Order: sequence, then structure tokens, then C-alpha cells
Amino acid sequence: MSFRAARSGVALPLLLLLFAAPDAGCSEEWTTFAGRTPLEARLVLQREDGRVARAFAPGEALALVLTLRNPSGAPQSVALPSAQTHDFAVSTLDGREVWRWSGGRMFAQMLSELSLAPGEERSFREGWNPRRPDGAPIAPGRYRAEAWVGPGAAGLRVESVEFVIESGEGGE
Repeated sequence: MSFRAARSGVALPLLLLLFAAPDAGCSEEWTTFAGRTPLEARLVLQREDGRVARAFAPGEALALVLTLRNPSGAPQSVALPSAQTHDFAVSTLDGREVWRWSGGRMFAQMLSELSLAPGEERSFREGWNPRRPDGAPIAPGRYRAEAWVGPGAAGLRVESVEFVIESGEGGE
């Protein structure tokens, strides 16, 4: 068997496997802000090594990544009531908030603007170590991550992402 035949015999099944395999947690769904701005946004959760995931081991650190993009052919801006450009929160599925990135932080109270050129993307990445105030890992279970462009409830809300803190060792 020639090298070319062997290579193509392996490459095709590998490519098919790659494209057919579901990418756990990697959503290509972009949130649109119906009439408020043509900008689009997406929230993903990542492991420390940068892999996108929706299941994490107890106490495993993760990052929330909000990506904002301008799909239009013109520059776009979002007016912000403060220097805060984004926010993240994690809550239980029944709505009890367990973490908020902006909690305890102060932001300059000034009108500002977040601008993106045509086709530009900008990402905001914040780490979260899922532990209680006493240092113990938060309870295993299902949680919801949320993100906003601008400050919390006053900002543009991005589609939430559900994820799991597993009961045993070993994430997804």
C-alpha cells in the first residue's frame, strides 16, 4: 500500500469523526439584541487549558468567556453608564446566585462607550474558582452562567449557558 493510500485511508475517517463528533459545550449560537444594537454576543465556559466544556470536577477552576462581534459593515457602539464593560454571574437553576464577577468591585461612574469596527470581535475572559466563602467546593449540581455587555441587569443580557459541577473527580 502506498503512503498516499495509507494517508487518505486514515485521514478521511479522522476527518469524518472530527466533524461528526458533538463538541460538548461549544455553542456557535450568537445572541442578538433585537432592535437595541446589531452587535452579537456568545458565552462559553472553558477549562484552564482553554478547552470549551460544560462539565467540571468539584473545585475545578473555569473561565467564562464573553465574545462580542460586529457582523455589520459599519462601526457599532454600545453606550455604557460606567466604566464596567461586562459582567458574569453563576446561579443555581432555581435562581440562587452563587457568584458574580462584579461583586465587591467598584467602577468609575462615567458615561463610556464600547465600540467595534466592522467585522471586529472582542472577548472578555474572567476566571472563577467555584468555592464557597469558607473555601470548600460548591455543591455538585446543575448551574447557569450568565453574561452581560455593560453592568448586570442594566446591560445587554447574553444567552445563558447551563453546566454541571460533577459529584466525583474528572470533568468531561
